[in-house]
Amino acid sequence: RHCAFTLPKVACLSLVDSLDVVVVKATIALLLLWLLLATPPAIAMTMRPLVGKILGTRAGGPIVRLIGTTDVHGQGTLHALHDVDPIVLCDIAKIPEANLPKFGAHPHYGVIACSVVTEGSITDSDNLGASDGVPTGAGDIYAAATGRGCRHDEHSLEAARLLQVVVRIPPEKLHLPPSICKAKAASMPKTQQGATVLCGELDGLASPGTPDSWPNCVFLRVYPGDAQNVDLPESYPHGFAVVLAGTGTICGEPVSADDPPAVYLFGKGQTIQLEGDTLDLFIAAGEPIKDTPWVKKLGGNGFGVFRNEQEATDIMQLALDAGDDWSYEVLDRFQAQQSKG
Repeated sequence: RHCAFTLPKVACLSLVDSLDVVVVKATIALLLLWLLLATPPAIAMTMRPLVGKILGTRAGGPIVRLIGTTDVHGQGTLHALHDVDPIVLCDIAKIPEANLPKFGAHPHYGVIACSVVTEGSITDSDNLGASDGVPTGAGDIYAAATGRGCRHDEHSLEAARLLQVVVRIPPEKLHLPPSICKAKAASMPKTQQGATVLCGELDGLASPGTPDSWPNCVFLRVYPGDAQNVDLPESYPHGFAVVLAGTGTICGEPVSADDPPAVYLFGKGQTIQLEGDTLDLFIAAGEPIKDTPWVKKLGGNGFGVFRNEQEATDIMQLALDAGDDWSYEVLDRFQAQQSKG
């Protein structure tokens, strides 16, 4: 009788346990379904929107200005887009033959001037003793970190197409000496999403074409068919894209290689959504250099970025007076004499 009584009780308990397991599994399934359904809006909130399209302005010869306008004294090319901090200038040029543009050696201060070659090749020289005679070809990068002063020159070796993108050096890195960084296309890392890192760092991958004075900023190239999405740090609140070739969409908006070229501006978020197997893109984004007012001053076919108008006037005049000898060492000697006087 004892066995006859206990066996049904055990069976009953097993049935209850089974029902509990079923309820738990069903609850877990419902929770997972809820999370799955709730995920798309969360992802959508991180998609960066396109916030504007700015057509380029002809800046003389084959050069089209995409970012940057006149200097503190109204000299230069008037353009609708002042900057995309820390980027102060972006030009695109389709150069028809060798030995162009004929700027010659020119002075810079406080900036890093980067040439992104997309067709043909260019050569470079400087007064730092850094020129290696190796051309910068299609897909390569040339970056001149000018620090507190140097001169350099670039010109085409053949018909070429390139972007010149200039960023300002953060104040805490301005003391670093000028340097030249060059990197070949084959040496540049590619993210898991397929974007090639030209300058700066993304996903722990740093380009060898990144100078020590580089700000929190990244330049990317997305070759046709390489990427559908590009994730950027949310600390980079804005950036831009230039369509080098092809058609498609960026952040859901149709884009194409325009004539004149255009810059597509994107806003806050994380992901740049791309569609179009023929799209060839240059993308740049960065963290603004906060609480640091600046002005641009042109001179001698070059320019510098300075703290204020007086500094801009004084240092650029010093650079022009020094001519080919202009460097941070000239500035150091001048400032030492000023402090003694």
